[in-house]
Amino acid sequence: TQRIARHGLTRTFQNLRLFSALAVRENVTVAALRNHSGADAEELAAQLIGASGLWELRDRRASELDYGNARRLELARAAATEPEFLLLDEPTSGMNEAESLAMADDIRNVASLLGAGVVVVDHDLGFINRLCDSVHCLDQGVVVSSGTPEHVQADPIVRSAYLGVDPAPNTASPDRAP
Repeated sequence: TQRIARHGLTRTFQNLRLFSALAVRENVTVAALRNHSGADAEELAAQLIGASGLWELRDRRASELDYGNARRLELARAAATEPEFLLLDEPTSGMNEAESLAMADDIRNVASLLGAGVVVVDHDLGFINRLCDSVHCLDQGVVVSSGTPEHVQADPIVRSAYLGVDPAPNTASPDRAP
């Protein structure tokens, strides 16, 4: 894991892995200590806590956070290692629509603050459409479509694989009456 982080990658997990006894700011500061010391780590932590929408909760223990805010904390803590790319595994898992759209904004804020790219795996189309500039859709491990969110969502192969929509328009066969 440290070797991967040294190459500029940090990831979050689908299942939360926080330091539950530590406060929000302590969780993020611990990660910032990878590249900074003392006041510099605390300053970076404060910026990321603000960018991820957790400023009001910065002194709460991680164990006291609701699920959506715990996800935001995991994002801020991962970002505190200052990666070139954040790899996010289902960051909106278990969130309602409003929470997942807010998470997209938080991810954009954090990535912008760091100048980092984001690679995300998720099944929430509203979230993906709000967050991503480019989408690669896989079906059973094979890329079936790539492009803008709008392009991929309109792709007949994607619509068939994920939405159950027939990829070809219905046409009457010559031996059947319309």
